[in-house]
Amino acid sequence: MPKGIKVATPTQTEIVISGIDKQLVGQVAAEVRGVRPPEPYKGKGVRYENEVIRKKEGKSFAAGK
Repeated sequence: MPKGIKVATPTQTEIVISGIDKQLVGQVAAEVRGVRPPEPYKGKGVRYENEVIRKKEGKSFAAGK
């Protein structure tokens, strides 16, 4: 982590990134999210707090019959 950035994990599914420089905090958060961005089918991945992921409909097995 860059100097001046603090990272904490209060729970197993939560990462808190804090620091004085707002731009640097956002950059670090974007890099962490870039490792595993949320995918639209199951919604798994790293999401920001209060972010809503619109899920896509999966394959329809009834179509084509």
